[in-house]
Amino acid sequence: MSGNVVSGNVVSGNVVSGTANIVDNVQTGAPVPTQPSPGQPSRARRMFWPVTGIAGLIGASAYIGMVDPNQAGHYPLCPLKYLMGADCPGCGGLRSVHSLMHGDVVGAVDHNLLVVLAFPIAIVWLTLLLIARWRGQPIAGSTWVRKWATPLAYAAVALVVVFTIARNLSFVPFLDSGLS
Repeated sequence: MSGNVVSGNVVSGNVVSGTANIVDNVQTGAPVPTQPSPGQPSRARRMFWPVTGIAGLIGASAYIGMVDPNQAGHYPLCPLKYLMGADCPGCGGLRSVHSLMHGDVVGAVDHNLLVVLAFPIAIVWLTLLLIARWRGQPIAGSTWVRKWATPLAYAAVALVVVFTIARNLSFVPFLDSGLS
């Protein structure tokens, strides 16, 4: 009776192997659907925080797109700019995002080049994060990530430091935030 259905159960040899929808059918070779292992969270649990974070970023970007940071009084002043008169790496970031939300890439670059450069990198990273979470794979599990994560992190920190110094030099006027 190998592979025959008897009252909703599949009989494999002389042993009942379980219900027909979760048993490997000997005749067709269909694989058994995988269930999450007891230690692995469900897909909904894995996707909750990345999706929540992305929704928050979209909401914040939409708000910045609607409320113009060029108008005084809507957003707090940068403490470094207010106290010391120097541009931090984030100065002009809100105005840059506002320009990007309105399709003005040149204006966004003028406000904060670093934000414009970080935007596509963030999109790629968030996409890879969602794919890994969807598949149930570890985020830092790939060989590429393990090999390049530390050097890329050091390079990003160095880029931010160089950007911050360069945008505060008087002979590099195109990197300043535009605030006086």
